[in-house]
Amino acid sequence: MLRHLANFLTKEQFKRILHSHFFSILHYCSNVWAGCINSPDRRRLNSLTFKMIRLNCRDFSRIHSNIELCKISKLRSFNSASIKNDALMLYSLVTNNTNTVLTLKLIERAISFSRYPNKLAFFDASKKCIGRQSFANRSKLIAELIPFDWAHLNRATFKRRLNIAIPLHIA
Repeated sequence: MLRHLANFLTKEQFKRILHSHFFSILHYCSNVWAGCINSPDRRRLNSLTFKMIRLNCRDFSRIHSNIELCKISKLRSFNSASIKNDALMLYSLVTNNTNTVLTLKLIERAISFSRYPNKLAFFDASKKCIGRQSFANRSKLIAELIPFDWAHLNRATFKRRLNIAIPLHIA
């Protein structure tokens, strides 16, 4: 159905449909379940995302690579979008003034394990091995991808800088 719609709509209209009917469903609560899926399922979700991006670019003969498609369409791969969602969730946990046990532990770790002054990091660097699917490992990846101090930024500025910092395609 989407392929037929692509013939009648402009790229911008089709992009809006993809965001409202496909990506919103795919990424719903992804920061909860994305860390728990196995590699084959993650590859399938990435592949499905690239099919939608390919439809948006109308690249039916596979002229462009997936990385080029992400740059052309400015749409994120599944991996990139889930890392961005995790970063937004961590930002919300730290900046909302809720004194839950989880928030206090995150702030404590951010202060004690950060390599850079005033830069938030959400992982225990003293551990030798961190599980691939664990939240600590995902937050370590976020801390490495974000090269700026974001502890005191407002949400709009953080989202703008996050869009620039996290690449559109992450393998």
